[in-house]
Amino acid sequence: MPDFIRILLLAGTIALAVNAKSARDTSPDATSSYDWQLAKEASGVKVYTADVAGSKFKIFKGVITLDTSMASILGVLNDTSACSKWLHLCERSEILELTSFSRRIIYQVNDMPFPVGDRDVVILALTSHEPDTGKFTITLESRPDLYPIKKPVRIRISRGSYTLTPVADGQIEVIWQHFTDPAGSLRPFLVNALVEDVPLKSLANLKNLVADEKYQALKIDYDEEGTPVGLIESNRTTADVVR
Repeated sequence: MPDFIRILLLAGTIALAVNAKSARDTSPDATSSYDWQLAKEASGVKVYTADVAGSKFKIFKGVITLDTSMASILGVLNDTSACSKWLHLCERSEILELTSFSRRIIYQVNDMPFPVGDRDVVILALTSHEPDTGKFTITLESRPDLYPIKKPVRIRISRGSYTLTPVADGQIEVIWQHFTDPAGSLRPFLVNALVEDVPLKSLANLKNLVADEKYQALKIDYDEEGTPVGLIESNRTTADVVR
């Protein structure tokens, strides 16, 4: 029996009731600063965690440098059908609304370890680009009331970002920072254990998946003003946004 499941079982029955109306948003904003501590390092991934003022849950920051193109990473991140292939605990994901390459609303179901009930989350993802540096930033923020609540426990507070920065020829630094309040009555030490595992396993999986021919064949499509508008296959000229 895996250690994590054994800990869960020893912890006893966990109440999963959610009182959305009384939920207090203690999540960090973009201006927050943290006392980051290195928690784990493996497979080229460094995971840092930090306390968040007013919350019993930690925030994480995962860092990895990939020898690949920017388009391949964006291809995986924008491919919701690939969620279960790389994002740890993701069972499935779908796009609820696609406004443009830079704005989408995503629904995701997370398969939590027994006996914890599954969680779902609705995320607004906004992509921005810095022409001078080539850096892309994808901000993620929960929008819990945009999709009907079904069987999974709805996560109401979830915020984070992917920062993709060219650091050398053919290398991209990926920084994934995220905070989530998983809702319900989960004990903090259980959740904070996952806070370390999720970025470690996910970014290691991302490293493997970007090497897939499907993503290596992509390039970024720009409009006449130099604004990214989609991803296209290298041998095509017509935009074909990866969804």
